[in-house]
Parts: sequence; C-alpha cells; structure tokens
Amino acid sequence: MVATALDVRAFEEVPAWVARRLRPHADRAADELLTELRRGDPQTGEEEAGRARAGVAAGIRHFCDLVEDPDAGWERVSAFYLRVGRRLARDGRDPVETHQALRRSACVAWRTLAAVSGDLDHAALSLVMDAQFSYMDAVAEVIAAGYAAEAA
Repeated sequence: MVATALDVRAFEEVPAWVARRLRPHADRAADELLTELRRGDPQTGEEEAGRARAGVAAGIRHFCDLVEDPDAGWERVSAFYLRVGRRLARDGRDPVETHQALRRSACVAWRTLAAVSGDLDHAALSLVMDAQFSYMDAVAEVIAAGYAAEAA
C-alpha cells in the first residue's frame, strides 16, 4: 500500500450532514460533467465518457465517505486511486488526464453543493473547501505513486 497520508483534520470538521446531502446527487453531478465534456469535445468516445462519469461519481462518493468517517475511509479510497494510477500506466495514458478530471470534478461538486447546501454557512463552506483541496492533493499523489509503481 502507498504511504500517502490524508490530512483528515479538515474532514473531521465538515458537518456530516454535508455528505448526506451531497451523496444522492453524485450521479447527477457526473451527468453534468459528461454533458460539459461532450459540449467541449463532441467527439468524446463512449468509453472515455463512461470512464469520466464513473470517476466523477466515485470521487464524490469517496469524498462523502471521508466526511462521514475520516479515519477509516482513506485506506479504501487510496487503494482505489492506486489502481487508477496503475491502470493509466498500463494503458499508456498520462496521469495529467486524471489531474484535469479531478479539477473538473471539483467544479461540478461545488456547483452541486451550491444547489443543495441550504443552510451551509460560510464557515462550513470553508471547511468543505479545505477538505476538498486536501483530498485532491492526496488523490493526485496516490495516482502518481500507482503510475510510477506500474511503470517501473
């Protein structure tokens, strides 16, 4: 297993109801990203589109898992992204693709959260933002480690 650690302090501070409110919208957020991808590149293939959609939905669910259980969730989430990095290397793809997808996913997640946040105040939004950046940094590091391990 990769020794990449996630700073769970930010996740511990995010109210658990944020995950409960965001999780049911993971598929809708993934569909929104897929629509954006196709708008930007109408030639996006079905396989690529399906991969992107699945990745976004999984990413949002993983984020919710970490909000709900910061200590226990990371091992499973990091194992998933380690496999992603290895698969990228086997397929001859660049990890930069995944980093771009992480950024796009973050934008979609924020739009989704804004639509369902209700009484989420500025302080709570700040906590979610801190957790999201921590998540993205750790995921990118694990993907890179998986890629490097497979490429070696």
